[in-house]
Amino acid sequence: MADPILKVENLTKRFGGLAASNNLSLEVREGTTHAVIGPNGAGKSTMIAQLQGELRPDSGRILFEGRDITGLPSHARARLGIARTFQVTSVLPEFTVFTNVALAIQAGRGHSFQMFRTAHRDPSIRADAERSLAAVRLADRSASLVSELSHGERRQLELAIAIAMKSRMLLLDEPLAGMGRNDSMFMVQLLSELKQRYTILLVEHDMAAVFHLADRISVLVAGEAIATGTPEEIRGNRKVQNAYLGHS
Repeated sequence: MADPILKVENLTKRFGGLAASNNLSLEVREGTTHAVIGPNGAGKSTMIAQLQGELRPDSGRILFEGRDITGLPSHARARLGIARTFQVTSVLPEFTVFTNVALAIQAGRGHSFQMFRTAHRDPSIRADAERSLAAVRLADRSASLVSELSHGERRQLELAIAIAMKSRMLLLDEPLAGMGRNDSMFMVQLLSELKQRYTILLVEHDMAAVFHLADRISVLVAGEAIATGTPEEIRGNRKVQNAYLGHS
């Protein structure tokens, strides 16, 4: 059994009287895809924001590869190998697909943005960007402006950026959000390929995709993990059925 690459211990985050994370604990094992599901308002996005460093928990700890990262900012976590994609795409629409990836690589290496000349001329940056675009099947769109991409292609670009930054773990926040059937099927196929090479924490409402992709699933209700197990165990869990799956 793989060791945990990420451990969340008793994470609590309150907004006024609302506990968005309520003594939340979970482990993500290296080399697995771990899905987090739950009804709207369960605290999934708040959890992701704390893992990525956008929100500071009120109490509890976050450990990545055995290191306490609870107090680290987002950019420091990114350099340790944690990359996040968002519910709403966060790429730069006025630049090309290639430039978006190259600039992310440049920033990840701690270099300043000198326009984008360095990113385009550095052979190692070019090579990493090209490999990452090929991995998400966007190589033929390298010279296109991001503004010309479809919604699904922008999601692919976000994945290319995460891969290019040598991420050890991908935090995917509803990667299928807003997609039609064909784009969703394509993204599930792409994630099926990527999960062979990366540890993935997946937050997603599409239950068919979750049960296809996940090795383990945690169910959040009111900021608390009420169950964790294999897809088969979660399907058969009466508590989960009553709290979530039976009403989806």
